[in-house]
Amino acid sequence: MNTHGLSLKASPFARGLAVVRFRAALDVAAQRRARACLAEAGALDAGELGDDALEAWSCYVAGAFTPPDGDEGIQRIHAALGVLASDLGATAAFFVQVGTVVDAVAASAAEEAALEEVDAEDDDAPAKSFWKAGPPPRVDAPTFPLERYPAILEDYDWQDFGIALKLGGPALEGEETLLRAVHAFWLAPYVDDALPAEDDGPSHPFRHADMTMDARHRAALFWVDRFAPPALDDEIIHHLLWVVSKLHEIVPVIHARFDHATMEMKYGALTGNTGPFLVLAGNPLLARFEKEGEAAALAWAESQSTFSRLELSAMFVEVGREHAPDEAGPAAIALRLFERALALDPTNDEAAASLLTVLVAQDRLEDAVVRATKWGDVGRKLHVVGLVVEDAPAELSRLAALTTRDVLEHARGEWIGDLVGATAAHAPELLDDLLAALPSKADLVAYVFNAFARASDPGLQLKVLLRAVAMPTPAPDAGPHRTAYLSALNNACVVAHAMKDYALAVELAEKAKPYADENPPIHHAAACAYAAVGEHVKAFLHVKQAVLAEYEHLDKLEVDTDLGPIPEWPEHRALFAEWRARAAKSEPVVVATDETFDDDVLRHETPVLVDFTASWCGPCQRLAPIVERMAVTSYGRYRVVKVDVDESEATAARFAVKSMPTLIVFVAGQERARHVGLTDKPALERLVRDATAT
Repeated sequence: MNTHGLSLKASPFARGLAVVRFRAALDVAAQRRARACLAEAGALDAGELGDDALEAWSCYVAGAFTPPDGDEGIQRIHAALGVLASDLGATAAFFVQVGTVVDAVAASAAEEAALEEVDAEDDDAPAKSFWKAGPPPRVDAPTFPLERYPAILEDYDWQDFGIALKLGGPALEGEETLLRAVHAFWLAPYVDDALPAEDDGPSHPFRHADMTMDARHRAALFWVDRFAPPALDDEIIHHLLWVVSKLHEIVPVIHARFDHATMEMKYGALTGNTGPFLVLAGNPLLARFEKEGEAAALAWAESQSTFSRLELSAMFVEVGREHAPDEAGPAAIALRLFERALALDPTNDEAAASLLTVLVAQDRLEDAVVRATKWGDVGRKLHVVGLVVEDAPAELSRLAALTTRDVLEHARGEWIGDLVGATAAHAPELLDDLLAALPSKADLVAYVFNAFARASDPGLQLKVLLRAVAMPTPAPDAGPHRTAYLSALNNACVVAHAMKDYALAVELAEKAKPYADENPPIHHAAACAYAAVGEHVKAFLHVKQAVLAEYEHLDKLEVDTDLGPIPEWPEHRALFAEWRARAAKSEPVVVATDETFDDDVLRHETPVLVDFTASWCGPCQRLAPIVERMAVTSYGRYRVVKVDVDESEATAARFAVKSMPTLIVFVAGQERARHVGLTDKPALERLVRDATAT
């Protein structure tokens, strides 16, 4: 039994990694026994005893531990290792520790102090690091092949950081167990347990982090995004190299490079894409290509056996992408490399997409269409059409073979919207066939509706709008698709009226009638449509409904000449005189401060809706016009007040406002209702109504 690195705790802030290797793979029950034995001896933290990370069979038991304080602790661990050697065949144990942790509390205090002394936008302040016992251990000359170093010292991206590595030596079952433990050990010193816990657990200096395993190639990617610990870039980079060097002592690392995770690796599980993913831990082909030329690089690829055909295919894609697709010479090289990539791995969609990109860039559109058609892959067909939509929309008429119903059935909504818009703008002769081929799905409505504005001709606009309203009606909770459907009904009615197709305008008004109160502009469009065919009573009913629904442009509706004789009716004049009298009771949004809050809000005779906001808050800015509209339509029933939390910190603290926007309804000086986050006008009206009804 060989034991490496077991020593006393180096500092009170020590973070440790324990790894025990076994002669043969252990089943789950044996892994549990080994972990329990190690935990009892203090060689594994109790928190590591869960079954979540256990593999069916593993030659490794690994996890976090706290290094012992005295010789007695060392002896207990040695005794436990002896038991594991005799009972379960343990052959080696490795212990590693980091004797420091970031001081996030001190860093936060220093940041607040700095903001009080200098302009918060001063980017020239020197970078600092905050550690409780000095920076962590580092390596700047690793003994394994490493790419993108030292360039990473200049290119470090805190929003997207990681390292890919490929293992060598005899393959043992359970390597994912080992790598996950090493990944957790890497990030442990960057979590300061002294920080107050948030609602969702301890505060971490990153948004998301994980280890992506490519078991086929014994490769893995350690990654983290939005990594913002109070440490210097070079400390972060060299500490990661130290961690991988420690892994190299346990199992050989035969190649590595600094890299980032794809969005599919990070968030593919949300869409059902759980892999497996290819992790390319280096590209020796690229170095040979740059130093020795294409022939030498190809010879190396033919002769080597370390990397698989799939890995080599990915390498060829990377090298090909180094060549400009719109320059004839480099494009020819790129095409040869992408062809080689596809010969090695016909399923390599990145190689196919890259090859198609070069063909389109070289104005070889027919070749691209033939290729995509021959492959028969819907995604590759979509790629060609997408390239043309984005870069050469005037050529859309040459793509009829790729815009078939089966292709559109698999297309994303954003892509369909782009295609419809580009076709309406650049190839209108294809629009009818394209719209007829679109799948009828409620979750496409917003994309089709948004495309209508790209058509300059009202007739083409109307065609797109009619296709949008022919889709299944989105449910009330369908968000932007429901909103787009109602807007499409309104716009289609308006465009049909402008084209003097009054019968169609009336037909659309009838179709929109059930949704008019949900989208008041429909009342305006419907009133004009009915007036155009002489149905003035129906038109006036929609005018009255627009007033009741507090339509935003009542001033324009009042005098709209498309209403025919209606604006001269006494009933019409009386209706708007009453509306103006009510509107006169509204007051603009009041801006309150710490000094004026009690008078403006708590002592006010009517209920008060208070919007706690901040200038830097994106949702607050989107909510602002809704809040202003609430004030316009308050009609004296309530007051609307805005409080900037940065300007009025005492008031925000007084009412425990921690997130923006926060909306509170006060009645007779007492809080009656509260909403946190972005919302819409109907919801705000309900909030006020319910608060004043109690």
